[in-house]
Amino acid sequence: MPTEMPDFAMPPEADAPARDAAADAAHATGAAGEPSAAPHAAHPERSRVPASPSDEDEEPWGRPDPQPVRRPWRLLLAATLVGVLLGAGLVSAVQGMERAAGDGDRARLTEAAMAYLTAIADGRAEEATRLVPPPGLAGAADLLTDPVLAAAGRITEPQAGFAQIEGDEARIEVGFVLGRTDVSRTLEAVREAGGWRVTTSLAERVQNYAYGPGTSSVSLAGVPAASGELLLYPALYMTDAHDDGFVSTQSVTFSVDGDARTAVEISPMVQVAPGVAERLEPVAMAFGLACQLREGCGIPPGELVPTHQVQPYLEGADATQASVYLARSTDAGGELEWHEVRMRGDFADGADAGDWECGMPSLGTGQVEAWEACVP
Repeated sequence: MPTEMPDFAMPPEADAPARDAAADAAHATGAAGEPSAAPHAAHPERSRVPASPSDEDEEPWGRPDPQPVRRPWRLLLAATLVGVLLGAGLVSAVQGMERAAGDGDRARLTEAAMAYLTAIADGRAEEATRLVPPPGLAGAADLLTDPVLAAAGRITEPQAGFAQIEGDEARIEVGFVLGRTDVSRTLEAVREAGGWRVTTSLAERVQNYAYGPGTSSVSLAGVPAASGELLLYPALYMTDAHDDGFVSTQSVTFSVDGDARTAVEISPMVQVAPGVAERLEPVAMAFGLACQLREGCGIPPGELVPTHQVQPYLEGADATQASVYLARSTDAGGELEWHEVRMRGDFADGADAGDWECGMPSLGTGQVEAWEACVP
């Protein structure tokens, strides 16, 4: 059967105790009728400044703050962070000084390399030799002169690149343009007197295979070039064309790139001057025909044909010697057999052919056994 829920009534609210108006008034005015020094008791929102220095440690409404929780790890962390920052700054400063010193070292190395390259590019061979003396300079430096280098096709666009420094030794990559070719080289250097001195010379040895009557047959910019080993700076060179009335030399161009590993060889064409050759050939032909009529001649009987190949030689200090090659037709299928007639004497213009001497070189020694007048 249905039941009814009992009714509940809230208990009566207790009345708040009545405030003592007289006590409030006394508290507000103080004993002497002055306003109270602690107005925040009645009006807490007006209290903003502590009444005394000791009040700074208390909560503004008069309740003391709880004791602060000390966390020593925060102090340690802060100290560690400061130390790290100071240490990083010190390392950065040291690295900055080292970087500045390294940059200055490389700048001085670059300056030394560029001074050397610029001297070569400007045609100042003698200054380049002073800066970097080539090894084995004695006897091979006759062509390391300003006139020879100035007359050549010199290098252009010299530049210095990557540098590697290890203590008092260094290497630096350099480059330049030779003709239409980009050339790169590595120069070594040593520390000296607060700077750097380049020790790798770009002067290259050139083998001159010229032959002929003396050193006057081959020259560069008017400077005689002896047969054998020459020494030259990187450039494009051209030998002088030469003709002294007896010997003529065609000009030859060659390139020197400053790499000692590459072999540079020149073979200037030195030959008897065409006018002299025209006079020598008929004299040699007459001597060959007369020789064929004698017993024991080096040229057997048969038709002789001049080959127009004349080569000059130098014998002693004053006498010049030339060779004329004559061809003789053989009976074996019309093949040609070559025979050399050597001639010596004064081949200057207007010289009398009767003063020239001729001879046949021995097949065994290659030397003329007996000289005789070319024209009987």
